[in-house]
Amino acid sequence: MIIRIVFCLTVPLLLVACGSQPASSYVDDYRSAQARFPGSATEAQLTDFLALYQRLGGDDVGERVRRAYADELFFNDTLHTSYSADDLATYMEQTARRVDQVNVTVLDHWQRGVDVYVRWHMETAFTVVGKQRQSESVGITHLRFNDQGRIVLHQDFWDSAEGFYRHIPVSGQAINWVRGKL
Repeated sequence: MIIRIVFCLTVPLLLVACGSQPASSYVDDYRSAQARFPGSATEAQLTDFLALYQRLGGDDVGERVRRAYADELFFNDTLHTSYSADDLATYMEQTARRVDQVNVTVLDHWQRGVDVYVRWHMETAFTVVGKQRQSESVGITHLRFNDQGRIVLHQDFWDSAEGFYRHIPVSGQAINWVRGKL
C-alpha cells in the first residue's frame, strides 16, 4: 500500500519535471569532454586513481579526489556529472557517508594513445528504508590525464539500473516491471 502511494505521488512529479526542460544528453556531454580534454600523450599515472577507488570511503576521500583529479574536468559515473574537482570531492564525500561499504577491484587496465581504460568489479553495501542491500556490478572507466598526471576525463560505463536502482523500493520494482515487458 505504501509503495503504491509513493509511486502515485512520485510518477506525476517526475513527468512534470522531465517535461519542463530538455535533458542534457550524456552522449553529447561525453563527446564534448573528449574534444575539450584531449589528454596527454605521456604514460598515464594510475596510482592515485587506483588508491581512491580501491578504498572509496574514509574521511580523506575529498583530499584524495583533489589529488587524483584536475581542477577542471569531466566526470560522469551514470549517477552524477561533475565539471570541477571541488564538486566531485563533495559528491564522493556524500557518497562515502551514504553507503555502508564499497569495494572496487580493478581487474585490468590498458592504454591506447591518450586513452586509458580500467575494467573493474564493484561490491556495495547500503541501507535503504532500514533494510541492508548488497549490490554487485562490473564496468569500464575511460580516463584521460593532463600533463601533470591528473585526471581530466572520467566516463564510467556500467549498468546503474542493475547495479544500484533496482535495489531501491519502487524504482527497483518499476525497472523489473519494464524489463519484464521488453
